[in-house]
Amino acid sequence: MSVTLTPRVLKAEEVLDHLRALRSRQPVRYWAFYSSQLGGIVTDPALMVIPFDDHMVHRGHGVFDTAAIVDGKIYDLEAHLDRFVRSATTSRISSRAPRRRAASAMARSATGSPRARAASACLPRRGPSPGSSS
Repeated sequence: MSVTLTPRVLKAEEVLDHLRALRSRQPVRYWAFYSSQLGGIVTDPALMVIPFDDHMVHRGHGVFDTAAIVDGKIYDLEAHLDRFVRSATTSRISSRAPRRRAASAMARSATGSPRARAASACLPRRGPSPGSSS
């Protein structure tokens, strides 16, 4: 994709085409992504995106945790959830979902992966500012 001095406005279909082309040129090994904004699991790596107006993107206001997936299950899920909640609290990121729902989303994402052994990343984030305009 070339850069022009006068960029044009892309249509939704073109954005999808460009995202998929990017992933074909720069392949990644991500199998499943739970999007709280979409309310479901995304399995197309080209569509595993976080909105630009999210505070994690433009202010670095988020935390990160990675867990192993063994036999399709997150290893030591409770310890990871403890760390996840503690880090989010320390960073003043309030949970939009109860712990049980977060655990369920993480477990469903792990089972949404076609891989029996992988890694799971958790990214609690503040989300977009109310009334943000990007």
